[in-house]
Amino acid sequence: DVDVRASDVYAAVPERFDLIVCNPPFHAGTHTDREVATWMIMGAPAHLNDEGALVLVANRFLAYEDLLEAAFERIERIHEDGRFQVIRATGPKRT
Repeated sequence: DVDVRASDVYAAVPERFDLIVCNPPFHAGTHTDREVATWMIMGAPAHLNDEGALVLVANRFLAYEDLLEAAFERIERIHEDGRFQVIRATGPKRT
């Protein structure tokens, strides 16, 4: 089963899931902006089950490791090519 919702990041998502998949936008005009990615990554642990995972698709030049390490115990790059990377983060840290 898949549950897809339109939401301002997690505003309309009160429950927890096994998997969150995202490709956060990073453009603010011609500049790079990590604001939405920060909300998605840092908010994910509160919306994941204990064994849940965040899978993040991003351009390779975007460095999200600091955010992922702050929010998760384990980070694994599961795919990358010349332009993109796919990262799986597990072990959501609870605050």
